[in-house]
Amino acid sequence: MEARSQYHHFIPRFVLREFASTAAGPGIAVATTGTDAAPKSNKKRNQKKKKKNKSKQQQPKTVADEGGLETEEVAGALEDLDIEEEAPAEKENTPSSQEIPKQRTKPKREKLRSGLGPENDPKNPLIKHYDMSKMVIEEQRIARVYGVQDLYRDLSAKDSNMNHIESKLGTLEQYASDVVRRIREYQKSRPYRNSVITLTRIELNYLRKFLFIMKYRHSLYWRKYAQEVTAYKEIDKPQIIAYMQRNNMPQLSEVWLRTMQVILDTEIDPEGSWQRTLMRDAFVLDAVAYIYHMTQFYLTLCEPSNADDEFVITDNGFGIHEGPTFITRNIQTGEEEAGSYTEYHLLAPLSPRLMLVLRSHLLLKGNERKLREHRMRPDVTNQKSLFEDLELEPAVPSYGANPVNFQARNDHTFSFKFHTVSRKYLNLFNGILLHEARESITWRTDSAMKRTMAAFIIHPQLKMIPRAVYIETNRDSKIHLEKLLRQGDEHAPKSQPARQNQVPKTPLPKDPIWRVDPPEYDGYHKLGGTHETLEKDKKAAKRLQDELGNNALKLKNTWSLEERNAGARKDMIRFSKQPAQVIYYYAKLWRANASITGLGPLSGLPGAMLNSMEDGPENLVANLAHVIPAPYHSRLILEASNKSFFRRLIALRGGELKDMMRTEASLFSQWGGFRSSCFLMDTPHYSNVGESIMSAKRSQTLKDPGTMTKIFSEDLEKREEMKKAGISEKRWAKTEQEKRWLQELLWKALWPTEHDLIELVIMVNSETPVEPECVIC
Repeated sequence: MEARSQYHHFIPRFVLREFASTAAGPGIAVATTGTDAAPKSNKKRNQKKKKKNKSKQQQPKTVADEGGLETEEVAGALEDLDIEEEAPAEKENTPSSQEIPKQRTKPKREKLRSGLGPENDPKNPLIKHYDMSKMVIEEQRIARVYGVQDLYRDLSAKDSNMNHIESKLGTLEQYASDVVRRIREYQKSRPYRNSVITLTRIELNYLRKFLFIMKYRHSLYWRKYAQEVTAYKEIDKPQIIAYMQRNNMPQLSEVWLRTMQVILDTEIDPEGSWQRTLMRDAFVLDAVAYIYHMTQFYLTLCEPSNADDEFVITDNGFGIHEGPTFITRNIQTGEEEAGSYTEYHLLAPLSPRLMLVLRSHLLLKGNERKLREHRMRPDVTNQKSLFEDLELEPAVPSYGANPVNFQARNDHTFSFKFHTVSRKYLNLFNGILLHEARESITWRTDSAMKRTMAAFIIHPQLKMIPRAVYIETNRDSKIHLEKLLRQGDEHAPKSQPARQNQVPKTPLPKDPIWRVDPPEYDGYHKLGGTHETLEKDKKAAKRLQDELGNNALKLKNTWSLEERNAGARKDMIRFSKQPAQVIYYYAKLWRANASITGLGPLSGLPGAMLNSMEDGPENLVANLAHVIPAPYHSRLILEASNKSFFRRLIALRGGELKDMMRTEASLFSQWGGFRSSCFLMDTPHYSNVGESIMSAKRSQTLKDPGTMTKIFSEDLEKREEMKKAGISEKRWAKTEQEKRWLQELLWKALWPTEHDLIELVIMVNSETPVEPECVIC
């Protein structure tokens, strides 16, 4: 009999219950999913007498501490991956793990009492759930959120055993939930604020293993393995293929499921054979990650110091590390090569008032030299941890700090204090979770969430610059969440039940991005827009932005730089055929989003978004619309806006002339150059090489970096020559004003000379760093 389909949670329900909302807040929609439907008759079910399980739960076997890494194979693998292989001297901070007893199975779900529907089930409460794709706040039952249908379904297993991974995960979750419940209960009832809670080695082992599994079943791992082998292009592909061949695995997903099973099944013993088992039976690189997780961090308990503050939880909150990432790519192919990252802290929010933080042994007191040596390595950025100054002490072991002839025993215990986290660091913890959120966000109290979102929006350390040119991040949806929380109370009808209040699914009519003053209409009208077509064209611009964002997300899994760039060029060619008045608003919308994504608001959200509506390169094209033939308007707007954005971005980052020239060469390789522009058509200076450069399918000649560099150098020389002669200005401009507009468009926005790039660097460096003159990125 085939196993029935199941909804598999990647965030356990015992965690989600802690974020249960007591009542629907203003402006929150209550989702009506299948789980909320009225229950069917329970008459027959209630006639059956429920059996009580009188057998006592078997206590797990006890094991010893692992200390340092004990096998040469594991140590060598750690060294190859450029991660710290030596455990710190304080072995008491590195507890071992314990295998889950196979006799214990996942407890059966308790049947609802007669007449008790899902809406009244205390184990299936409502939580606030912000869907980032729909930009809507809803209240959802935990039974159908933060999960995927048949996520751990093993199709290679026998029909009746396809859900064996989920069953084992449920057993681990049960033990981990017992430990977490004990921590939370003590947290609430402890006699003094500085009281400590004592955990046994076995409890600590389950908790640490649980935290790694929470990370390993994270969507990033799942998506990595949920593809065909032929499409897999990550750096570990040779090892993946070898592992699949050795274990007769036809599907890539079997590598993930098999490794998870080995981790769940393998008993952690004091002799260290668990490490050899992992290296032998699991995929080696994931096995090393697990061993590193278990041996190179110490556990801390954190709670907000302010009673009104709370932690949040996100779709990928359990898979996030804090620390710098260093990735290198092949210059010619763009494919990822050797790289490294430093995990200073691993975050695990377990309730609004409790977060578990695994801190790297590198940050232990006494390890300052080791930390300096780590940061001196060429593949590691010399970047401090965001929480380096936050006091997080390791647990105190029962055997003391410096035991003689240390040997881990089962009767060892560890005393943990609750570290109070100030609002400054709480906002930073939450900010990291929010920054990495991709699909959904959950919180308990609106007042605490409002403070968190307000701090996140303007936090100077979380204004990240997107790496790819056309990638649409989800920051705009987070901006919208902050606005909904701010305005929810104002728009909620006070006299109606809260569950009837719906949050608008579209931006509010007074959304600052569309608050256009009369002067801003000028460019739109010059490009052929009318008052009657304004709203339609705005919506079309928004659709283009959404479409581009979706395409970019698909390309993120494509590790070939040439493939990503080819996809971007294909989009730009297609967008160039759109009406110019639509692209005019698209450029402003893109810049508004990029200003928040890249640099963050400078003086609060509304002002920053209003500033982004100021004149940009698209206005130059609009001013010259009567001079430049209409078929070229959209293309020039897209190219000028894109190039201006990235030049200014590099300059704001402190780029020098060599950096600007490298960026200019990169932009040339995507758009082509001045020699192929409409301004030189029908002249002896024109070249059609730009059409070949913009093509999504390039010739092998153009794929050669040397050839592209040569063509760029020739184009740069032609710019110098044509600017000095003023040929384009004489041919196209009829008045002095048109000449000034054309010169700014040609030599500032589209095809600057070396002298123009120097002027840009000088101008940007002369601006105040607090409030740049133009927020164009």
